[in-house]
Amino acid sequence: MTDTMTQKLAQAREIQAFRDVVTGFSDPNALVKRAPFAAHLLARIRLLGHLLVQLRFLFSVVGPHEWIVVFDGGRIRPEPGETTYAFVERVGRTNRPQRIPELCGMSPTDRFVLVDVSRSTGKIADAYGTVSFLLALTGVSWLPRLIWDVLQGLRTLGNPKSAVIFATLRMIERRHEWTKCGLLMFTSVTWIAEALRTGLGTAREDLRLVEILHGAGTANTGPYFEWLHTQTCAQITYVNLIADLPRYPPLDAHMMEDRDGEIACNVRLWQTVTEEPLCLASSKSDVHLIAFIGGASHDADYAATVYAVKEQQMIAAIRARCPDPIVYCPHPQHGPAQLSALLGRLQPYGVQVSETATLESMLGASVVVGGLSTSLLEAALLDIPSFAFEDLRAYFIQPTADLVTWSEDFDVLADKLAAALAEAKTKPRSARLQTTASWCEKRYGLEVRLGVIETSEI
Repeated sequence: MTDTMTQKLAQAREIQAFRDVVTGFSDPNALVKRAPFAAHLLARIRLLGHLLVQLRFLFSVVGPHEWIVVFDGGRIRPEPGETTYAFVERVGRTNRPQRIPELCGMSPTDRFVLVDVSRSTGKIADAYGTVSFLLALTGVSWLPRLIWDVLQGLRTLGNPKSAVIFATLRMIERRHEWTKCGLLMFTSVTWIAEALRTGLGTAREDLRLVEILHGAGTANTGPYFEWLHTQTCAQITYVNLIADLPRYPPLDAHMMEDRDGEIACNVRLWQTVTEEPLCLASSKSDVHLIAFIGGASHDADYAATVYAVKEQQMIAAIRARCPDPIVYCPHPQHGPAQLSALLGRLQPYGVQVSETATLESMLGASVVVGGLSTSLLEAALLDIPSFAFEDLRAYFIQPTADLVTWSEDFDVLADKLAAALAEAKTKPRSARLQTTASWCEKRYGLEVRLGVIETSEI
């Protein structure tokens, strides 16, 4: 076994271990609904047939390009007819006059390869699914080698997912010269994103690896990035999703900054905000609002998890102390059926459902509360009192956890929230909104004004 093969096997093992840690947020006591054997077998047969159809991408080889852009179509996506450069420019707005393409040295004439990690197969609007991209990167001539690498990885690592990552790393090793400038990541953790980052980063010093961060750094992922940086000879840059959100040391040394501080880009914000100024959420009667940030997990039925029960208990504790409107902001992961089941429990508490984006609801609230959500951290950095009923120290590094007032005791936390709300009512609401608007400009580059939030009763 060559030194290079040994290196790639070790990298595949580290990447999969990282993915196991990050994607493991679920309720261990939740019931797992298993499909009948016949339905399971039929689904496997359909999947195999679908994958066989993707072999056509072996004949549409990716070819030379300046940039690979990896994104999650569940969060952001190109508009119909939108070029890749225009897409990156639209969602790549920052808290500076320059946008991501200019800051990264991109040009409208550059050749881009788009990879959508929310899909495994197909090519929609110039964006490959993950498996389709791997096949297009491979081509017919290298297909036998790809299959051999998968089998070699399976024999050595004993894990099909790790074996695919190993084979991808080996293929990137053979094809990296096609990438002239670098990799732009709007998402991470997925096997293709991490294989591209590690593979390209190991291959050449002249490449640039840029990740637009979309969440807060969790405490258990620090070692992975320390390892990643020891593997990489390319130029690494991270862009914070909101300026001054704390990061652990491995990332701190590579944050995009200028003389005025951190440069930030919140792609989730710019996917939804199409016009400025943005209306800051307020109620029609100008009363104070409590924004409740709904959660999600990797469980099949979130409404049946302990996390949903905690949400109900927290709302009950708040309602026992505060008659003020509670605006529930559902997680975008939930479909209509799941959302209906989740909200059924909250009906007795007179909770309203936000009909705008979470950020818009959050900005107009006097206090914000939730379990484990990056939105709570963003609210705190915008000077909005934020409360969490999860032990944030178990998930985030200490400086991040300290941004939010948290307690696992619902009554204790509800008392603190009620006190903060009472304090907010002693001051002109317009002054608080003006402060929030100022921080939005500084930390997002977003212009806002006071408007109206649309809600509906549960």
